[in-house]
Amino acid sequence: MYPTWSLYKQEVVTPMWNWIFRYLVLGPLIRHRVHATVIGRENLPRKGPYILAMGSHKTELESAVVSSWLRERTLHFYAKAEYWQKGRVLRWFMNTIGQIPVERGDARKALAAIKDGADLLRRGGVLAVYPEGTRSPDDRLHGAYPGTVRTLIDAGGDMPIVPVGLIGMEAVSPTGGGLWPNRASVTVVIGKPIYLTPKERWALAHGRKLAVGVVTQRVSREMMRAIAELCGKEYVDKRLPIPSH
Repeated sequence: MYPTWSLYKQEVVTPMWNWIFRYLVLGPLIRHRVHATVIGRENLPRKGPYILAMGSHKTELESAVVSSWLRERTLHFYAKAEYWQKGRVLRWFMNTIGQIPVERGDARKALAAIKDGADLLRRGGVLAVYPEGTRSPDDRLHGAYPGTVRTLIDAGGDMPIVPVGLIGMEAVSPTGGGLWPNRASVTVVIGKPIYLTPKERWALAHGRKLAVGVVTQRVSREMMRAIAELCGKEYVDKRLPIPSH
């Protein structure tokens, strides 16, 4: 059974440990090995909650690179729950820096993760996600799973999704390359925030269940098209299959 992410970790443990890893332990190592050119930093909201939606997802080290170079806010990532089964040290690390486990093969437990993400946003936090749901096997950007936009809707829908294009991340750690970063130069391109329209927020607020599906589909496509443009990749409106492990 996977441990449950909690607001206690967010409020007490996470700020201290997250700062230690970003500024004193992993952050300096990552920045020494991987140089990131960040474009569009001015598009990041200076305060308040938002979702950082990133693509194309290519390597397990992207979260470490992004956290090390975007240090304005504490980033909480949706992460596959398998990480919590890879020994006590990794489980402790994932919990203490405030990552949120997502058991991808179980719809009920995935909904629990969405609830945790929405709780984080309502309390003013920043949630980082890979809407494709898994690493891309080719040089295209694929369709989003609904969890990103559903998290936004469950949190109230008044915060933005900030699209981010990741370029060159495969050089940091090729498939099967492990957790030690190669020396590499990458680019992180941050786009303009995406908000729900006033009509969408009205429909959601007035209990129109049909609006949830319509809004999720519309915003998911806008988000992925924005990410594709930012990272210069072809967008394919088809989801990748989620691996069983």
